Amino acid sequence: MGEVGVWEDTRAHWSLFERQVALAAAHALPLVLTPPRHRPINMTNRAMARLEQLGVHPERVLLVGLEGERAEVALSEGFRVALAVGPYGQPPREVAALVLELVARAPDRAPAALMLTAGVRAGAADILGVPKTLRHLGELGADEALRRAVCHDNAARFYHGER
Repeated sequence: MGEVGVWEDTRAHWSLFERQVALAAAHALPLVLTPPRHRPINMTNRAMARLEQLGVHPERVLLVGLEGERAEVALSEGFRVALAVGPYGQPPREVAALVLELVARAPDRAPAALMLTAGVRAGAADILGVPKTLRHLGELGADEALRRAVCHDNAARFYHGER
């Protein structure tokens, strides 16, 4: 279920978040969690902690739009991470380098837990951001299996349980 998140640190927003989590659990749906643009690290950390309190397995949660160290922490805690490419994320070349950095730091986790997203929100988007990132990954030495995993296979498994 997604996108869900807590946009303001208020009782009403946390209550809505908890209802969304309960609805996803009742229908066996994965969660796509998007942090607010203001205070994304603080609110993402709090949402991750709340999910743990609610008994949600991190494998069932995709965190969208994290970068660098925050993405690494989320991976280490068992969450899946979608790296946003484009105007609301990072440029394709930077995302490709980040994918390889995360894979080097967490080789047992990152290749199966990372995904790419065009990061489309209101306004402009680079609809070729993901293909550009794949090209840069190839130029940087990523093998076909990793490129396929981050652009398709991991998302297919997350959403549909496909292999």
